[in-house]
Amino acid sequence: MYFLFFMQKYQALLVILLLLQFIPLHSQKQKVKETEKLPFSLGINTQYGFIIPHSQSIQSVSDSNPYGIQINFNWLNINKSAWNQCLCYPRLGFSAAYFNFNNPTILGSAYALSFFVEPFLTYRNKINFSYKGGFGIAYLTQIYDPETNPQNLFYSSAISFPLHLSFTLNYQINEHVNLRATATYNHISNGGIKDPNKGINFPTAGIGVDYTFKKFQLPEYKENEKSIESPSKFHFLILGSAKTYDANSKKRYPLYGFEAGYRYQFARLSAVMGGVEWVADYTIKERISREGYPHDFTRAAFLAGHVFVIGNFNFSQMLGVYFYSPQKAKDPVYQRVGLTYQFTERYFFGVNLKTHLHVADFLDFRTGVRF
Repeated sequence: MYFLFFMQKYQALLVILLLLQFIPLHSQKQKVKETEKLPFSLGINTQYGFIIPHSQSIQSVSDSNPYGIQINFNWLNINKSAWNQCLCYPRLGFSAAYFNFNNPTILGSAYALSFFVEPFLTYRNKINFSYKGGFGIAYLTQIYDPETNPQNLFYSSAISFPLHLSFTLNYQINEHVNLRATATYNHISNGGIKDPNKGINFPTAGIGVDYTFKKFQLPEYKENEKSIESPSKFHFLILGSAKTYDANSKKRYPLYGFEAGYRYQFARLSAVMGGVEWVADYTIKERISREGYPHDFTRAAFLAGHVFVIGNFNFSQMLGVYFYSPQKAKDPVYQRVGLTYQFTERYFFGVNLKTHLHVADFLDFRTGVRF
Protein backbone atom coordinates (compact mmCIF):
# COMPACT_ATOMS: atom_id res chain seq x y z
CA MET A 1 0.00 0.00 0.00
CA TYR A 2 2.89 2.40 0.61
CA PHE A 3 3.98 1.62 -2.96
CA LEU A 4 0.54 2.65 -4.24
CA PHE A 5 0.74 5.91 -2.31
CA PHE A 6 4.19 6.55 -3.81
CA MET A 7 2.74 6.15 -7.29
CA GLN A 8 -0.04 8.61 -6.50
CA LYS A 9 2.41 11.31 -5.36
CA TYR A 10 4.75 10.78 -8.29
CA GLN A 11 2.24 10.16 -11.03
CA ALA A 12 4.30 12.16 -13.55
CA LEU A 13 6.55 9.08 -13.73
CA LEU A 14 3.60 7.07 -15.08
CA VAL A 15 3.01 9.71 -17.75
CA ILE A 16 6.65 9.36 -18.84
CA LEU A 17 6.26 5.57 -18.94
CA LEU A 18 3.23 5.95 -21.21
CA LEU A 19 5.22 8.07 -23.65
CA LEU A 20 8.09 5.61 -23.61
CA GLN A 21 5.74 3.03 -25.13
CA PHE A 22 6.04 5.04 -28.37
CA ILE A 23 9.82 5.46 -28.34
CA PRO A 24 11.83 2.50 -29.69
CA LEU A 25 14.10 1.18 -26.96
CA HIS A 26 15.30 -1.74 -29.05
CA SER A 27 17.66 -1.83 -32.00
CA GLN A 28 15.23 -2.99 -34.67
CA LYS A 29 15.76 -0.80 -37.74
CA GLN A 30 12.08 -0.83 -38.63
CA LYS A 31 11.01 0.70 -35.31
CA VAL A 32 13.67 3.42 -35.50
CA LYS A 33 12.71 4.24 -39.08
CA GLU A 34 9.00 4.51 -38.22
CA THR A 35 9.62 6.79 -35.25
CA GLU A 36 11.78 9.16 -37.32
CA LYS A 37 8.75 9.73 -39.57
CA LEU A 38 6.52 11.08 -36.82
CA PRO A 39 5.89 14.78 -37.59
CA PHE A 40 6.47 17.08 -34.61
CA SER A 41 4.55 20.29 -33.98
CA LEU A 42 4.52 22.90 -31.25
CA GLY A 43 1.23 24.49 -30.23
CA ILE A 44 0.00 27.26 -27.98
CA ASN A 45 -3.55 28.14 -27.03
CA THR A 46 -5.42 30.35 -24.59
CA GLN A 47 -8.43 29.29 -22.51
CA TYR A 48 -11.25 31.15 -20.76
CA GLY A 49 -14.18 29.62 -18.92
CA PHE A 50 -16.29 29.34 -15.79
CA ILE A 51 -16.49 27.19 -12.66
CA ILE A 52 -19.42 24.80 -12.27
CA PRO A 53 -21.00 25.33 -8.80
CA HIS A 54 -21.80 21.64 -8.37
CA SER A 55 -22.37 21.87 -4.62
CA GLN A 56 -24.07 24.37 -2.33
CA SER A 57 -21.01 24.49 -0.09
CA ILE A 58 -18.81 25.93 -2.88
CA GLN A 59 -21.47 28.18 -4.44
CA SER A 60 -20.04 31.36 -2.89
CA VAL A 61 -16.54 30.88 -4.39
CA SER A 62 -17.61 29.60 -7.83
CA ASP A 63 -18.49 32.99 -9.29
CA SER A 64 -15.26 33.55 -11.21
CA ASN A 65 -13.89 33.01 -14.71
CA PRO A 66 -10.68 30.97 -14.94
CA TYR A 67 -8.27 31.75 -17.73
CA GLY A 68 -5.08 30.11 -18.84
CA ILE A 69 -2.45 29.35 -21.42
CA GLN A 70 -1.27 25.97 -22.65
CA ILE A 71 1.79 24.84 -24.61
CA ASN A 72 1.53 21.52 -26.46
CA PHE A 73 4.32 19.26 -27.70
CA ASN A 74 2.78 17.03 -30.37
CA TRP A 75 3.80 13.98 -32.39
CA LEU A 76 1.42 12.84 -35.14
CA ASN A 77 1.49 9.04 -35.40
CA ILE A 78 1.21 8.29 -39.12
CA ASN A 79 2.54 4.74 -38.88
CA LYS A 80 0.59 1.86 -40.37
CA SER A 81 0.26 0.15 -36.99
CA ALA A 82 -1.51 3.22 -35.54
CA TRP A 83 -3.83 3.43 -38.54
CA ASN A 84 -4.70 -0.25 -38.30
CA GLN A 85 -5.71 0.17 -34.67
CA CYS A 86 -8.15 3.09 -35.06
CA LEU A 87 -8.44 4.03 -38.77
CA CYS A 88 -7.26 7.50 -37.81
CA TYR A 89 -4.07 9.50 -37.28
CA PRO A 90 -3.66 9.83 -33.49
CA ARG A 91 -1.57 12.64 -32.09
CA LEU A 92 0.35 12.03 -28.86
CA GLY A 93 2.15 14.46 -26.64
CA PHE A 94 2.63 16.53 -23.52
CA SER A 95 0.99 19.78 -22.53
CA ALA A 96 2.21 22.31 -19.97
CA ALA A 97 -0.53 24.64 -18.73
CA TYR A 98 -1.13 27.54 -16.36
CA PHE A 99 -4.63 28.32 -15.06
CA ASN A 100 -5.57 31.37 -13.01
CA PHE A 101 -8.88 30.84 -11.19
CA ASN A 102 -9.42 34.60 -10.90
CA ASN A 103 -9.70 34.38 -7.11
CA PRO A 104 -6.13 34.73 -5.81
CA THR A 105 -6.78 34.60 -2.05
CA ILE A 106 -9.02 31.49 -2.04
CA LEU A 107 -8.50 29.46 -5.23
CA GLY A 108 -5.13 30.71 -6.49
CA SER A 109 -3.64 29.17 -9.64
CA ALA A 110 -2.73 25.78 -11.10
CA TYR A 111 0.37 24.60 -12.95
CA ALA A 112 -0.27 21.35 -14.81
CA LEU A 113 1.68 18.82 -16.88
CA SER A 114 -0.41 16.29 -18.81
CA PHE A 115 -0.03 13.45 -21.27
CA PHE A 116 -2.69 13.30 -23.97
CA VAL A 117 -3.97 11.33 -26.94
CA GLU A 118 -5.74 13.22 -29.75
CA PRO A 119 -7.20 11.31 -32.72
CA PHE A 120 -7.81 13.28 -35.92
CA LEU A 121 -10.86 11.94 -37.71
CA THR A 122 -10.46 13.80 -41.03
CA TYR A 123 -6.85 14.96 -41.09
CA ARG A 124 -6.58 15.20 -44.89
CA ASN A 125 -9.17 17.98 -45.17
CA LYS A 126 -8.33 21.66 -44.78
CA ILE A 127 -11.04 21.86 -42.10
CA ASN A 128 -11.05 18.87 -39.77
CA PHE A 129 -12.05 17.75 -36.29
CA SER A 130 -10.21 16.11 -33.43
CA TYR A 131 -10.91 15.18 -29.83
CA LYS A 132 -8.42 14.87 -27.01
CA GLY A 133 -8.27 13.14 -23.66
CA GLY A 134 -5.53 13.81 -21.15
CA PHE A 135 -4.41 13.08 -17.62
CA GLY A 136 -1.52 14.37 -15.53
CA ILE A 137 -0.29 16.09 -12.41
CA ALA A 138 -0.87 19.63 -11.14
CA TYR A 139 0.48 22.00 -8.49
CA LEU A 140 -2.11 24.26 -6.81
CA THR A 141 -0.96 27.46 -5.13
CA GLN A 142 -3.91 27.94 -2.70
CA ILE A 143 -5.41 24.95 -0.91
CA TYR A 144 -7.88 24.36 1.90
CA ASP A 145 -6.79 25.24 5.42
CA PRO A 146 -9.26 25.13 8.33
CA GLU A 147 -7.90 28.43 9.70
CA THR A 148 -6.46 30.48 6.83
CA ASN A 149 -8.50 29.23 3.83
CA PRO A 150 -11.67 27.39 5.00
CA GLN A 151 -13.74 28.37 1.94
CA ASN A 152 -11.70 26.39 -0.56
CA LEU A 153 -13.44 23.01 -0.43
CA PHE A 154 -12.41 22.21 -4.02
CA TYR A 155 -8.97 20.82 -3.14
CA SER A 156 -6.89 20.33 -0.01
CA SER A 157 -3.56 19.04 -1.36
CA ALA A 158 -1.05 21.06 -3.38
CA ILE A 159 -0.35 18.07 -5.63
CA SER A 160 -3.50 17.03 -7.50
CA PHE A 161 -4.49 15.33 -10.72
CA PRO A 162 -6.07 17.03 -13.76
CA LEU A 163 -8.31 15.29 -16.27
CA HIS A 164 -9.48 16.98 -19.46
CA LEU A 165 -11.56 16.14 -22.53
CA SER A 166 -11.73 18.52 -25.49
CA PHE A 167 -13.19 18.84 -28.97
CA THR A 168 -11.36 20.92 -31.57
CA LEU A 169 -12.12 22.48 -34.94
CA ASN A 170 -8.89 22.75 -36.95
CA TYR A 171 -8.24 24.99 -39.95
CA GLN A 172 -5.09 24.16 -41.92
CA ILE A 173 -3.69 27.41 -43.36
CA ASN A 174 -0.70 25.73 -45.00
CA GLU A 175 1.66 22.80 -44.47
CA HIS A 176 3.12 24.40 -41.35
CA VAL A 177 0.39 26.46 -39.65
CA ASN A 178 -2.85 25.12 -38.19
CA LEU A 179 -5.44 27.29 -36.39
CA ARG A 180 -7.54 25.70 -33.63
CA ALA A 181 -10.79 26.51 -31.82
CA THR A 182 -11.28 24.27 -28.79
CA ALA A 183 -13.94 23.50 -26.18
CA THR A 184 -12.58 21.70 -23.11
CA TYR A 185 -14.02 20.18 -19.95
CA ASN A 186 -11.42 20.37 -17.16
CA HIS A 187 -11.43 18.61 -13.79
CA ILE A 188 -8.83 18.82 -11.02
CA SER A 189 -8.95 16.90 -7.75
CA ASN A 190 -6.64 14.86 -5.55
CA GLY A 191 -8.62 11.68 -6.18
CA GLY A 192 -9.74 11.33 -2.56
CA ILE A 193 -6.21 11.22 -1.11
CA LYS A 194 -7.13 14.02 1.29
CA ASP A 195 -10.38 15.74 2.26
CA PRO A 196 -12.06 18.08 1.52
CA ASN A 197 -11.92 17.13 -2.13
CA LYS A 198 -15.02 18.22 -4.03
CA GLY A 199 -12.88 18.80 -7.12
CA ILE A 200 -13.00 21.83 -9.39
CA ASN A 201 -14.82 21.51 -12.73
CA PHE A 202 -14.31 24.35 -15.19
CA PRO A 203 -15.29 24.20 -18.88
CA THR A 204 -13.25 26.50 -21.11
CA ALA A 205 -13.21 27.71 -24.70
CA GLY A 206 -10.03 28.72 -26.45
CA ILE A 207 -8.17 29.53 -29.63
CA GLY A 208 -4.68 28.55 -30.59
CA VAL A 209 -2.16 27.77 -33.28
CA ASP A 210 0.12 24.82 -34.10
CA TYR A 211 3.34 25.00 -36.07
CA THR A 212 4.71 21.87 -37.79
CA PHE A 213 8.45 22.19 -38.35
CA LYS A 214 8.96 19.83 -41.29
CA LYS A 215 6.78 19.07 -44.27
CA PHE A 216 5.42 15.55 -44.45
CA GLN A 217 3.15 13.46 -46.61
CA LEU A 218 0.38 11.32 -45.18
CA PRO A 219 0.79 7.69 -46.25
CA GLU A 220 -2.07 5.96 -48.05
CA TYR A 221 -3.68 3.20 -45.99
CA LYS A 222 -6.75 1.21 -46.90
CA GLU A 223 -9.59 0.75 -44.44
CA ASN A 224 -9.69 -2.98 -44.90
CA GLU A 225 -6.12 -3.22 -43.65
CA LYS A 226 -7.39 -2.75 -40.09
CA SER A 227 -7.05 -5.90 -38.01
CA ILE A 228 -9.13 -6.44 -34.88
CA GLU A 229 -8.26 -9.55 -32.87
CA SER A 230 -11.75 -9.91 -31.42
CA PRO A 231 -14.59 -7.44 -30.82
CA SER A 232 -15.47 -9.27 -27.59
CA LYS A 233 -13.13 -9.40 -24.58
CA PHE A 234 -13.28 -10.50 -20.98
CA HIS A 235 -11.02 -8.84 -18.44
CA PHE A 236 -9.96 -9.16 -14.84
CA LEU A 237 -8.04 -6.49 -12.93
CA ILE A 238 -6.84 -5.58 -9.47
CA LEU A 239 -6.84 -2.01 -8.15
CA GLY A 240 -5.30 -0.16 -5.22
CA SER A 241 -5.14 3.26 -3.62
CA ALA A 242 -4.78 5.10 -0.29
CA LYS A 243 -6.93 7.86 1.22
CA THR A 244 -7.45 9.83 4.42
CA TYR A 245 -10.42 9.39 6.76
CA ASP A 246 -11.49 13.06 6.68
CA ALA A 247 -10.24 16.63 6.22
CA ASN A 248 -8.53 16.67 9.63
CA SER A 249 -6.72 13.37 9.22
CA LYS A 250 -3.19 12.96 7.89
CA LYS A 251 -3.06 9.17 8.15
CA ARG A 252 -3.77 7.32 4.92
CA TYR A 253 -5.67 4.04 4.88
CA PRO A 254 -5.24 1.35 2.20
CA LEU A 255 -7.88 0.50 -0.35
CA TYR A 256 -7.87 -2.43 -2.75
CA GLY A 257 -10.23 -4.44 -4.89
CA PHE A 258 -10.87 -6.20 -8.18
CA GLU A 259 -13.05 -5.88 -11.27
CA ALA A 260 -14.26 -8.51 -13.74
CA GLY A 261 -16.07 -7.61 -16.94
CA TYR A 262 -16.91 -8.12 -20.59
CA ARG A 263 -16.41 -5.68 -23.47
CA TYR A 264 -18.01 -5.66 -26.93
CA GLN A 265 -16.53 -3.40 -29.62
CA PHE A 266 -19.28 -2.38 -32.05
CA ALA A 267 -17.45 0.38 -33.99
CA ARG A 268 -13.88 1.29 -34.81
CA LEU A 269 -13.58 3.70 -31.83
CA SER A 270 -16.42 2.57 -29.56
CA ALA A 271 -17.22 -0.33 -27.26
CA VAL A 272 -19.72 -1.08 -24.50
CA MET A 273 -18.60 -2.74 -21.29
CA GLY A 274 -20.24 -4.27 -18.24
CA GLY A 275 -19.04 -6.08 -15.15
CA VAL A 276 -18.80 -6.21 -11.37
CA GLU A 277 -16.35 -4.73 -8.90
CA TRP A 278 -15.53 -5.38 -5.25
CA VAL A 279 -13.62 -2.90 -3.06
CA ALA A 280 -12.30 -3.04 0.51
CA ASP A 281 -11.96 0.52 1.83
CA TYR A 282 -10.19 0.77 5.20
CA THR A 283 -11.51 4.29 5.83
CA ILE A 284 -14.94 2.62 6.08
CA LYS A 285 -13.47 0.12 8.54
CA GLU A 286 -12.16 3.05 10.61
CA ARG A 287 -15.59 4.70 10.56
CA ILE A 288 -17.23 1.46 11.68
CA SER A 289 -14.78 1.08 14.57
CA ARG A 290 -15.50 4.65 15.71
CA GLU A 291 -19.27 4.26 15.48
CA GLY A 292 -19.29 0.81 17.05
CA TYR A 293 -21.57 -0.84 14.49
CA PRO A 294 -20.57 -4.37 13.34
CA HIS A 295 -20.85 -3.76 9.57
CA ASP A 296 -18.72 -5.21 6.79
CA PHE A 297 -16.45 -2.51 5.30
CA THR A 298 -16.44 -3.92 1.74
CA ARG A 299 -18.72 -2.93 -1.13
CA ALA A 300 -19.72 -4.54 -4.42
CA ALA A 301 -21.42 -3.07 -7.48
CA PHE A 302 -22.52 -3.66 -11.05
CA LEU A 303 -20.78 -1.55 -13.71
CA ALA A 304 -21.86 -0.56 -17.24
CA GLY A 305 -20.76 2.09 -19.70
CA HIS A 306 -18.91 3.15 -22.83
CA VAL A 307 -15.26 2.90 -23.90
CA PHE A 308 -13.39 4.97 -26.48
CA VAL A 309 -10.90 2.59 -28.10
CA ILE A 310 -7.98 4.65 -29.44
CA GLY A 311 -5.28 2.22 -30.46
CA ASN A 312 -3.74 0.77 -27.32
CA PHE A 313 -5.50 3.38 -25.16
CA ASN A 314 -8.96 2.89 -23.68
CA PHE A 315 -10.88 5.85 -22.23
CA SER A 316 -13.86 4.58 -20.23
CA GLN A 317 -16.93 6.25 -18.73
CA MET A 318 -18.90 3.94 -16.43
CA LEU A 319 -21.85 4.00 -14.05
CA GLY A 320 -21.86 1.77 -10.97
CA VAL A 321 -24.81 0.61 -8.87
CA TYR A 322 -24.16 -0.92 -5.45
CA PHE A 323 -25.76 -4.29 -4.79
CA TYR A 324 -23.79 -4.89 -1.58
CA SER A 325 -23.01 -1.98 0.77
CA PRO A 326 -23.62 -2.70 4.48
CA GLN A 327 -22.14 0.72 5.33
CA LYS A 328 -24.39 3.04 3.34
CA ALA A 329 -22.64 5.04 0.60
CA LYS A 330 -23.17 8.72 -0.15
CA ASP A 331 -25.27 7.73 -3.17
CA PRO A 332 -26.50 4.36 -4.50
CA VAL A 333 -25.03 5.20 -7.93
CA TYR A 334 -21.51 6.39 -8.72
CA GLN A 335 -19.40 7.28 -11.76
CA ARG A 336 -16.02 6.05 -12.96
CA VAL A 337 -13.74 7.67 -15.56
CA GLY A 338 -10.53 5.90 -16.50
CA LEU A 339 -7.62 5.62 -18.90
CA THR A 340 -5.78 2.34 -19.51
CA TYR A 341 -2.89 1.37 -21.77
CA GLN A 342 -2.59 -2.07 -23.39
CA PHE A 343 1.17 -2.71 -23.24
CA THR A 344 1.00 -6.31 -24.54
CA GLU A 345 -1.58 -8.38 -26.38
CA ARG A 346 -3.22 -9.35 -23.07
CA TYR A 347 -1.99 -7.11 -20.25
CA PHE A 348 -2.83 -3.48 -19.41
CA PHE A 349 -2.46 -0.88 -16.67
CA GLY A 350 -4.02 2.51 -15.98
CA VAL A 351 -5.70 4.97 -13.64
CA ASN A 352 -9.35 5.48 -12.72
CA LEU A 353 -11.32 8.13 -10.82
CA LYS A 354 -14.43 7.21 -8.81
CA THR A 355 -16.96 9.92 -7.88
CA HIS A 356 -20.31 10.08 -6.13
CA LEU A 357 -22.09 12.74 -8.20
CA HIS A 358 -19.83 15.81 -7.83
CA VAL A 359 -17.60 14.50 -5.02
CA ALA A 360 -14.48 12.47 -5.83
CA ASP A 361 -14.16 9.31 -3.74
CA PHE A 362 -10.70 8.07 -4.74
CA LEU A 363 -8.22 7.70 -7.58
CA ASP A 364 -6.89 4.18 -8.05
CA PHE A 365 -4.15 2.51 -10.04
CA ARG A 366 -4.96 -0.79 -11.72
CA THR A 367 -3.47 -3.58 -13.75
CA GLY A 368 -5.13 -6.54 -15.40
CA VAL A 369 -5.42 -9.11 -18.13
CA ARG A 370 -7.79 -9.63 -21.08
CA PHE A 371 -8.77 -13.08 -22.30
